[in-house]
Amino acid sequence: MNWADIAYLDVAVTDHVRDHLLAGEAVVIVDRGTLSVRWANGVAAQWLGLPHVGAVLDGDFALVDGAGARQLTSALRRPIDSKRVAAARTSGTIPALIQMALYPFMFRGTQNLDLAVVAFAPPRMAADGPGLAGSLLGLDEDDASAAIIDDTGAIVEATTRFPQDRIDVAQRRDLCIVCAAEDDRMVKRIVETSHGHYAVGVGHLSVAPDRFLFLLMPSASPVSTRPPVTIAPETEKAAALSAKSPDTPRANVAANAEGQKRQEKQSVQEDGADYWSPDELETAPIRFVWKTDRDGVFVDMSAEFAMAVGPASADVIGKSFDDVSAAYAMDRDGDVSAALRQRNTWSGKSVLWPVQDTDLRVPIDLAALPYYDRERNFGGYRGFGIARMADLVVDDQDVGGTSWSEPADEDAATDIETKAVDAPTDPFDGEPPVIQSASIAPMRRASDTP
Repeated sequence: MNWADIAYLDVAVTDHVRDHLLAGEAVVIVDRGTLSVRWANGVAAQWLGLPHVGAVLDGDFALVDGAGARQLTSALRRPIDSKRVAAARTSGTIPALIQMALYPFMFRGTQNLDLAVVAFAPPRMAADGPGLAGSLLGLDEDDASAAIIDDTGAIVEATTRFPQDRIDVAQRRDLCIVCAAEDDRMVKRIVETSHGHYAVGVGHLSVAPDRFLFLLMPSASPVSTRPPVTIAPETEKAAALSAKSPDTPRANVAANAEGQKRQEKQSVQEDGADYWSPDELETAPIRFVWKTDRDGVFVDMSAEFAMAVGPASADVIGKSFDDVSAAYAMDRDGDVSAALRQRNTWSGKSVLWPVQDTDLRVPIDLAALPYYDRERNFGGYRGFGIARMADLVVDDQDVGGTSWSEPADEDAATDIETKAVDAPTDPFDGEPPVIQSASIAPMRRASDTP
């Protein structure tokens, strides 16, 4: 493994690392043959006498030596399929006999047999003891800063230089929604705000309560060739984001025209005029966010959704998903309804939503993150969706052209949902997202350098 090309966040969210990191314990990835440290969190870096987490790449540092090396080598020589416990004398700034937890190192779905995760709780060092403050040690370097946030976007703990006014709570919350739905538990984006561009990395560290590592660094310019789109607080919310490489070729002229067209529609919408027409349907994916209460009733839906399916079809506020599903003859298998009842994070669900005043349906990919009140009572879901406008299908029952107050004939519409296309691996099908991928310092990957 070329550790210079692996970002700090990539390892922080992996199995057996994230739990100990969040607890403020020392976590290292060690070579099972040489005991050399390949990666370290802030607590471990401080224990080794290093100024920050990236410094571990600058030399060959051993976690233990002498008798401790023999003890740890003996423990690591045996197969590690799950947690094991060993005792060894560390070679840090305060040498001591430490109880260590040993785990297999799972990276991107594969176990690396040459490496192991070693976690331990060092004696309290000055004011930086175990806990959330310890999980952020070593991440406040140069222009980089970090915070631990919850699923509402609220800051639970932050480094001293974390600029809380740069990425507002609504933007942080929406990035958490996206992050929670990712299989690799993280997202990396360039976010454009009124304060400029920022490289953001978000990692999902725990569930119940949900805690996210939020890494932030100013960015000189956006990676995307797409025209800049400012994300205004509370109104134009961050939506589903692609993991596609920012180097994917794009047609600048087409992107500019598409961006201008969408901005004009949004401007007309704000003026209260009739901005939508079934004769001017988008062809690029449209991203939107939504929210339900604890009973599954829609309480919020971003305006972008009406641009995809029409204002009448998108008029679901005050209605439950089950009622909308019955009226529109969709979710015949009950997959989304079942997911809403589970009160867990879910993604990869799709429905065919009718387009107003047409005989068409558009595939809608959905994902959601549950939210809770201060007493940890379930409050509902915050979710995002992608309307795949290029994949419209003909609705034989013409639900989009019928009265919106009358439920569709469910028996006659049985075959509609069977025409749904499974969501692709890349739900955006190559379309560049509003917020582009980016790595985050410290330990920025060499491949991410502009």
